[in-house]
Amino acid sequence: MKKLKNVKLVNKDGKERMYDILSTFDYKNKKFVIYTDYSTDETNNVKVYSGIYDNEKKVVSITNSEDEIVVSKFVQFLEEGLKENILF
Repeated sequence: MKKLKNVKLVNKDGKERMYDILSTFDYKNKKFVIYTDYSTDETNNVKVYSGIYDNEKKVVSITNSEDEIVVSKFVQFLEEGLKENILF
C-alpha cells in the first residue's frame, strides 16, 4: 500500500481532523487538493473532499466551475490507480 501524505484541517465546529491526501494538481495558478478521512455516507460510500491551498497553505473551498475540474482529475486519478493496481 502506498503511504499517503496527511493534512490537518479545522472543520466548521472548530475541531481539527486529520485527512489523507489522495491527489494534488495545479490548474490556472492554483494548487488543488483531493482528500478524505475515510468516513462514509448513508450509502456506505467513502466521502472525498476537495479544496485549494491558499497563500497561507490553508485549504479553502472551491467554486462550482472548479468542482468540474476536480471531478475530472479525480476520475483520472482512479483510472490510473486501477490500471496500475496501486489504489488502496
